Amino acid sequence: MLPTIHDPVIIFAIVTLLILGMPFAMSLIKMPGMVGLLLAGALLGPNALGLLERDSSFILLGKVGLIYIMFTAALEVDLGVFKRYRVHAGVFGVLTFLLPQVIGSLVARYLLGFDWPAAILLASLFASHTLLAYPVASRLGLAKSQAVTTTVGGTMVTDTAALLVLAVVAGMAQGELTEAFWWRLGVSLAIYVTVIFFGVPRAGRWLFKRVGDDGAAQFVFVLATVFTCAGLAHAAGVEDIVGAFLAGLALNRLIPHNSTLMNRIVFTGEAIFVPFFLLSVGMLLDVRVLFGGFQTWLVAACMVGTVMLTKWLAAHATRPFLKFSSDEAQMIFGLSVAQAAATLAAVMVGHRLWEEGKLGFFDHTVVNGSILMILVTCTIAPVLVDRYGRRVAEAQAAHREVDLGAPPQRILLPLRDEGVAKSLIDLAILLRDGVQEQPLYVAHATRDDDEVATSVARGEAMLAHATEHALAAEVPVHPLSRVDAQLGAALVRARKELRITHTVLGWDGEPPTHDRALGNVIDPVLADGHATVLLARLTHQLGTTTRITFALPPGRLDDLELREVIGSVKRIAAQLGAPLTLLAEREEIDRARKRVAATKPACELELHALESWASLNQALVDRMTEHDLVVLYGVYSDDLDSSLARIPLAVASRFPDVNLIVMYGPTIAAKLAATPTPWLTTKRVQLGLAASELSTVIYALVDGSIPLDERTDPTLPIPIAALVDSVRTVAPGVLVLNAWWNAVRRPTMIVGVLPEGLTPDAGATAVIVLFSGDAHEPTAQLDAIAELTRKLAVAGAVDRLLSASGPQEVVELLGRPSGQPRGPVVPGIVVSDRPAGSSVGIAPGVSHGGPGEDARL
Repeated sequence: MLPTIHDPVIIFAIVTLLILGMPFAMSLIKMPGMVGLLLAGALLGPNALGLLERDSSFILLGKVGLIYIMFTAALEVDLGVFKRYRVHAGVFGVLTFLLPQVIGSLVARYLLGFDWPAAILLASLFASHTLLAYPVASRLGLAKSQAVTTTVGGTMVTDTAALLVLAVVAGMAQGELTEAFWWRLGVSLAIYVTVIFFGVPRAGRWLFKRVGDDGAAQFVFVLATVFTCAGLAHAAGVEDIVGAFLAGLALNRLIPHNSTLMNRIVFTGEAIFVPFFLLSVGMLLDVRVLFGGFQTWLVAACMVGTVMLTKWLAAHATRPFLKFSSDEAQMIFGLSVAQAAATLAAVMVGHRLWEEGKLGFFDHTVVNGSILMILVTCTIAPVLVDRYGRRVAEAQAAHREVDLGAPPQRILLPLRDEGVAKSLIDLAILLRDGVQEQPLYVAHATRDDDEVATSVARGEAMLAHATEHALAAEVPVHPLSRVDAQLGAALVRARKELRITHTVLGWDGEPPTHDRALGNVIDPVLADGHATVLLARLTHQLGTTTRITFALPPGRLDDLELREVIGSVKRIAAQLGAPLTLLAEREEIDRARKRVAATKPACELELHALESWASLNQALVDRMTEHDLVVLYGVYSDDLDSSLARIPLAVASRFPDVNLIVMYGPTIAAKLAATPTPWLTTKRVQLGLAASELSTVIYALVDGSIPLDERTDPTLPIPIAALVDSVRTVAPGVLVLNAWWNAVRRPTMIVGVLPEGLTPDAGATAVIVLFSGDAHEPTAQLDAIAELTRKLAVAGAVDRLLSASGPQEVVELLGRPSGQPRGPVVPGIVVSDRPAGSSVGIAPGVSHGGPGEDARL
């Protein structure tokens, strides 16, 4: 034994060094960091070296850490997923309670010789569990997965049931199990749950609306709420961890998962409270129990074996009911096998009743067996979750639909008013797809006039504050400063340069003073048509949103850009955990529901049919509350008399205190994205062509690729080069030729690969001919080039084309089966600068330009 340290400064220094160093040490042997903290607590604690004492500070912070784990677990639950899979959580909760409770009672009664009250109480130790390894699953990005959500929900069921068993057995042992006991327990618990779920959200919305962006006040309110709810739990007849879990569920919708406040909550727990809890649990572990004799070993073996077997059975019993994979079941087993808090509570109560002579067999042997059970389960739980959680995460990543041809989501956030800058950043964070890890492009545009220097300096200060706010949520930021004679033109230029897909603009909701539809800055951005644009009039924090109302005008269901708007609305709804109410005319409500439901991500959807679009204002008046977020599908028109284009101004004027967002889809980009890919089959791919003149290659490709029965004219025109409209280099070594020939019945693509290069210009090693006829749309070829450019812009695409081992590989790279959905075209790409139909001859010695340039003789 070492001398015990009592200096609080030295103790805290040692703890911080352990928190910092143990994860690194454990990573060397590929073990989770929390196992290291458990072992450090056992080694340095009073049962081993004695360097640290498990005094009141460790007990206090350890208890806080356990409450914090339960709270953050409930806070990170996706309530939409939780509601959708509440039956899953209920089924698992019942299984993971009943199997350990029943089997454990039988083992204790018939194998260990306990009487029935002691056997039932001992079995309740096995039925409960502690989400010790939840932080491991959270760090793997699985906090919102179906398996983890099911386990978290089941934890509330089984822990509550196990603690109720504890209360009943204790009351029975003390002779208090009367009718008044049941009434007191039922009434107090009902009042407690009602107050939490109805009082806490209302208090939170009231305070958040008044403190605004005061992050410290928000964080302190959350802490006060959690520990108040946990502290009052005993009065309701349940344990404090149940109160913490209920508080997390009540605050869930108020704290967006990707917000600054959420980041502060999780950071504080992972950095301080949870490590103290792990060290505190580790200090309880006593290896001397291994030398307690045969009876200790028998009790310990029965306890460890029973909890391992029953929790494994409960986890794997979910597979036929809930359709989980083997890896998911093993991860659930790892999450639910750890015993700590509720186990200690139950064993201490049973041991106290044994000392008072009111309960048999709960002697020191059971206490030692419980400690050994805690040692084993707390050691293997994070190992199991880490191992199988990684497999689950990899499997989810492999099945995640990713459009490699689609541009990355990039959000441009022009700032003009520092007063609403933080609110706009919060909106952009909700809209952002964190999986892509793209930064927010925060911009300030300044008009080029006599005050430009002052305006730029003011803008830089605004960008600095905005960057600080975004970084607090661990969201990367790319600040931009632009100077231009026209602010709208500056933003459009930034959109082109950065391939922006979403633009978030602050909006005051007031009619423009100039001859514009919405304003000198907004109108050019909307007219650009290549990005989804959000006009946001935010009067209070988005975290207070209780419902999102999405109004869809009539006749817009076939808009190609609607899919992007719906996806953005649903992403915001999913982040806020708020239900989405769809407003549409009665004749279109079913089609609208199907289109919204078919677009990811998933969220809770409600419907409200309008008799006519003219009744929109009245429908909003009847349904609106101050905590609603209204989203309008915007239809841009430079016609000031357009009724659809004027709707946002009318709604903004009618509801001045409601958060309002108007979303405009990428009209031009959506049209390009919907262009059908030219027909390509393996018969139209020729590999290993010999080097030759371009005109000879074209003739060989056409003659060998289009069968006679697919031509309206079986004879090839001479010269073939007369068909070619233009030649372009769309990627290094790849030539694309526009060609018109009525012999083809549909837009057709022919591909030839020349390993030795095209003579006399050996730089071209692949030739693609795009054929269209007079019956096809004149813009079909231009759109087809945009499609090809998008496909070949993907990293490694050109190398795959030039090294293809067979025609099928080329078809998979460039072709697409009819009807298959596809991502948007890279915004801003120029596909042609020549009108369709003008002829350019192809002859030996032809030269070709770079991207965007036509060939010339």
